[in-house]
Amino acid sequence: MKFLTSGSAGPFLALAGMVGRDEQGGPVAGLLPQTVRALERIESVLAEHDLDRSHVIRLRIYLVDVSDWPSVLEVLTEWFGPTLPAATVLGNVTLVEPWMLVEIDTDAVRN
Repeated sequence: MKFLTSGSAGPFLALAGMVGRDEQGGPVAGLLPQTVRALERIESVLAEHDLDRSHVIRLRIYLVDVSDWPSVLEVLTEWFGPTLPAATVLGNVTLVEPWMLVEIDTDAVRN
């Protein structure tokens, strides 16, 4: 079974949870590299729909260790700038594969 990386309805685009996988589908090591790679993958899927990070209206961030939130927030602030999209952060969750430390769901809208 294969899940879609995104789905759209009208101007709305919902992206599946993105994790730190490299181009070959293998794991990226470490929290911050995983966060950056997840954001790069989000940007790639947005581009497939002629959108960019300015179209992101909501994030859902899943962290294996909630104490990692300040570090992830720094990466998000570098990526989005000082004004972040609406976000929900869930911590102390178990992700699908043991190496995963962060997963990011994204919603975007065409202006």
